[in-house]
Amino acid sequence: ARDVGASLLAAVLDFDEGAVHASLDRLFADRPIEEVIETQLLPFLRQLGGLWAAGEASVAHEHFASALIRRRLSAHTMTWGRGQGPVVILACLPGEQHDLALLCLGVLLGRSGWRVRFLGSDTPIRDVSVMADRVTPDWIVLSGRDPESVTTNRRALSDLSRRHRVGIAGPAAAPGRMPGRVHRHTG
Repeated sequence: ARDVGASLLAAVLDFDEGAVHASLDRLFADRPIEEVIETQLLPFLRQLGGLWAAGEASVAHEHFASALIRRRLSAHTMTWGRGQGPVVILACLPGEQHDLALLCLGVLLGRSGWRVRFLGSDTPIRDVSVMADRVTPDWIVLSGRDPESVTTNRRALSDLSRRHRVGIAGPAAAPGRMPGRVHRHTG
């Protein structure tokens, strides 16, 4: 798995789409998707983000990798609206553009029988609220990297949490920032 991760990173840094797909093929070939997401894809995305922060990878590298991984994961989203499991709304906090980890969460929940409503990046809280009032989810998970986004949207999040179960995921879930009954998960 370590060799596949290294070859995946090298392929992304070279913008070699064929080699990225070959690496992803090896990852998905003999492991359950849940394992691939948890032990390979999410750590890879964190590693690539770290390289970007260090100036060793560009936004183009991140977008290139994200687009190819998203295409691979999209096949696992086709059944999200079916079934009898709990309903979850997944969205990024306003201003948050990075929704690939949230997509991974959706795939994991969908494979566990949840009915996923995925809104993706940069979703206004009022729009999440409109959808939630319509579909009555069991949970709403909002993801983000910037804790300030929670502070900025505190009133809307508090209002939403009075009517629905709301969780904040990612680094935006900084201790002491959650309004009302909003829960945090930093994983």
